[in-house]
Amino acid sequence: MLFGRLFGYNQCPMRPMPMQQNNACGMANFSKNESVMEPVQTNEVVKDHYVNVEHIQPVHTHVVNKVHYKHTYVPKYSCSESTEILDNGCGKCNNSCNSLF
Repeated sequence: MLFGRLFGYNQCPMRPMPMQQNNACGMANFSKNESVMEPVQTNEVVKDHYVNVEHIQPVHTHVVNKVHYKHTYVPKYSCSESTEILDNGCGKCNNSCNSLF
């Protein structure tokens, strides 16, 4: 019965209408056995349909390379030589200190 209401099917088959007789007011006289045609009942069925819609989302990746300088100090050895002449005896001899050079 519910199926018929949802999809608009009439559950009762229509019985043929007997001959109508009009009364003095022009209205038809119906007996108890006659069917009355009712207005159409419209039922609404709501169906949801889902559609996938692609959205393009640009994604940009920027890579930042950070260079860190770690300073280390490595000694580089060098060598030099000098000679100093010290004369502890100058003044005792007669200008003997100057004669060396």
